[in-house]
Amino acid sequence: MKKNISINANGYNIDLITNGVDNFNKIIVCFHGFNGDKWGGPFGGLKERLKTSLVCSFDSCGHGDSEVTPEKMRLSDILEEIKVVVDYLKKTFHKPIVLVANSYGAYRVMWYLIKFKPSIEQVVFVNPAFRILKILETIRGFEYVNLNSNKMVLMKGDSNKFLNKKFLDDLNECDLYKNFYDIDYGIKIVVGIRDSLIPVEDTLEIAGKHNFEITYIDEEHRFENKENWNVIADMISEFKE
Repeated sequence: MKKNISINANGYNIDLITNGVDNFNKIIVCFHGFNGDKWGGPFGGLKERLKTSLVCSFDSCGHGDSEVTPEKMRLSDILEEIKVVVDYLKKTFHKPIVLVANSYGAYRVMWYLIKFKPSIEQVVFVNPAFRILKILETIRGFEYVNLNSNKMVLMKGDSNKFLNKKFLDDLNECDLYKNFYDIDYGIKIVVGIRDSLIPVEDTLEIAGKHNFEITYIDEEHRFENKENWNVIADMISEFKE
């Protein structure tokens, strides 16, 4: 199996990286967090732990080496590129699909499931940032209600990346807490009990509303002990397609 697969998404290319296994019984699509990239998060944690799965990852719009700059990214484009990647993998390999997303990645995947209702087999969220706009307000020191229409918000200082107001408008409009959404994928959530970024009450509210199963582990928002990715790997291995 190639370790890099190029997929066209509405006029730009997505570089899908894989763990390169040739014989696999399922496909794991990994989703990184805010200001992360395709190499970290679930992909970094799972690529060597799931020897019989094709583990994949890509840079979301505005992140890593994505051809879409953060100034131009919109939530609709972000969700569409997830659809393009998953559809490509399903049509090419005809294997069960598992989605594993951490932090902001979980927000993206939730809306993907709500909007497209794809035929996939399993979803695992790790320290999900379902209230991502609130988290961004905290870590970037702004108040959304006070932003004018032309305001740009710092995304990543060391690379001089900025978020446009329209993207923040998307996050404000697409609030996962406003409504109940009929999604049933047997979703599992893994929560680090020392996560100081995501209030556990936020996760409990969504999990309770949608009947998601929660597993607690002794971790921070970003896993300090990489062996804790075995918890997620075991969840995936226990799944029978």
